[in-house]
Amino acid sequence: EMCIRDRINTASAKDLTKLSYIFGHAKEEFQDVLPVLEKQLLTLDSSRLSLEQAGIIGQGFGFENGSEKLFNWLEKAVITQVDGLDIGSLRHVLNGFLFSYRGSEKLLKALKPVIIAHKDKFSCVEASKIVRSYNICEQDDQELFGELELHIAGHLRQFDKVTVQEIVEVATTYNLTRVGSRDMYRLIEVVIRQKFADIQKDGQVANTLYTCLLYTSDAADDLLCVDLGGRRIIKKK
Repeated sequence: EMCIRDRINTASAKDLTKLSYIFGHAKEEFQDVLPVLEKQLLTLDSSRLSLEQAGIIGQGFGFENGSEKLFNWLEKAVITQVDGLDIGSLRHVLNGFLFSYRGSEKLLKALKPVIIAHKDKFSCVEASKIVRSYNICEQDDQELFGELELHIAGHLRQFDKVTVQEIVEVATTYNLTRVGSRDMYRLIEVVIRQKFADIQKDGQVANTLYTCLLYTSDAADDLLCVDLGGRRIIKKK
């Protein structure tokens, strides 16, 4: 930490990117290094940052650290290069700005066509997180939600490949946001019934899905038959 403070003025953008990520994920006692890194970052020309660097720095500072000034500075680097985003750089940007809920309305609107263009390359979990993040950031974009729903639904219909983790992510997202179509909620119920044998092995997962479906699905009745230890309970009639 002392070495960083002594040599911070000579650090390159590449060095500052790595340090932001490392100390952003470090223990709480090292968090006071981040303001030092931010101060030095703001002395640089943001246009010289790569999309990957901007995303990694944003991810390092995350939801709790970094000033609005810093994230505005980082966004300039992204917005000026947004048309050149490939799927790898896009993932860095999503982690740094969208999933941490630090992206501005301007950035989210700029990212929309890029997300739609690459939607088939996202995993089911990634697509669900994008829907949830846009909703939490109060971007009620029905076109984007519709495109991502089609992608997510296509994945869910592959009953033999979809995982319990993916089912939980999708169900949680649509339970929280309420932006899905009726067909999506019906599909989620069908998938839960199809994968019920796997779901009932984990009582915590079953409880999560029961909460998601409580007001929307008859499948919740089946989930009542699983206790938190994953054992099936025979209901007395």
